[in-house]
Amino acid sequence: MTKDESFWCEFGCEVRIYYDHIEFSDGLRIPIPRNVDTNKIHNCPNLDPHAPYDPEDKNYMFMPKDPDVYTEMADAEGGHFWDYEEVSHHYLELDMNFDGLEFKNYRDDLKKLLVEKLNEIPEFFDSIALRAGEESLPACLQTNTINIYGDLGEFQPAALLGIFYEMDGNLDDAKKCFEIQTEVSTYGDALNLSAREPEPNPEKKKYWLNRIEEIDQQIRMNKQELLTKKQTGEESKKAQTSRQIQGQFSLQAVISKTYDFELDDLRTFADSKFTKNDMKTILKETPWYNHNDKTLIDKVREMQAKEENDTILPLDPTDWDYLDLFDKIQILQSHINGNIRNYLHTIRRHRNITSHPKRYKKKDLEQRNKMIILYIQECKDYFKKSKDA
Repeated sequence: MTKDESFWCEFGCEVRIYYDHIEFSDGLRIPIPRNVDTNKIHNCPNLDPHAPYDPEDKNYMFMPKDPDVYTEMADAEGGHFWDYEEVSHHYLELDMNFDGLEFKNYRDDLKKLLVEKLNEIPEFFDSIALRAGEESLPACLQTNTINIYGDLGEFQPAALLGIFYEMDGNLDDAKKCFEIQTEVSTYGDALNLSAREPEPNPEKKKYWLNRIEEIDQQIRMNKQELLTKKQTGEESKKAQTSRQIQGQFSLQAVISKTYDFELDDLRTFADSKFTKNDMKTILKETPWYNHNDKTLIDKVREMQAKEENDTILPLDPTDWDYLDLFDKIQILQSHINGNIRNYLHTIRRHRNITSHPKRYKKKDLEQRNKMIILYIQECKDYFKKSKDA
């Protein structure tokens, strides 16, 4: 629907809107109400369930006060106006306990209910509370676990819908939802700013922009993985593969690249995020995994003591150099997104697994080695972008 097909907001706030329909790959559709004058997502103040209201006037709160607007709406809607009971019932239907959301069929049911309700009342600014029944909510749906009701998740509609699509692996659909959520977090309606969102929230906007960046990374890497599988399969069918290509993706070459990456790129990135004093404090405060009452500074000192008897010593090492890659990832986790953290852990596991002599199918190993090279490059690009930002 375009601006040419505009009409008055049906909840009596006297703002003219049009609908921008968003369609997903599963055929579901949601209408985004936009202010005709600003093109921004309309945040109708009359739909704020937390706003005070006059009980004597509650059945008239969704009727416009302007007589001309009232007459035009009455003609267009056949005399029907929303009343308090209808709107309250709408919100109550989304207020319930949910179990089994780790399973796709249960998520599909809730996803369809959410889309159905958004088509009835396209309201994107109020939060929906998810409470677990007898089971726990999946971790990605928990926003508060210190609650008398148990696990609690609280999301605005577009964010919740996007998380469901992300859990299903439908990343393009998730991105559409997160783009809507970013816009919701950027501003309320300029002409009717609800008390729920009194001003733009830059932290929320930044969070959802980062989530979109993560989705883009996943989409890009998924395409690269499919391409790598295809190329590896085609190469395996050839009578001979050039020695240059074989050498480039040999196990020894890839493991060497992981060490170079850790020594140079990862260390440089860490240096850009922490001063020496900051790092010292972090090491003193971070527990040493599986070592009671010890911290990473104890680990560093023990490693340094063992090294004194080695016949070959490193050049100008720092405390950072005595940490495992696992420790380094833990220290950096607040400065990297979820995808980069996963790529780093995959690099670490690949190096640990292949350090023990085993036989692997040549095609599988070559394919995995290629993916590790891609993960390393993705991390390098992220580090550079993060430092330049």
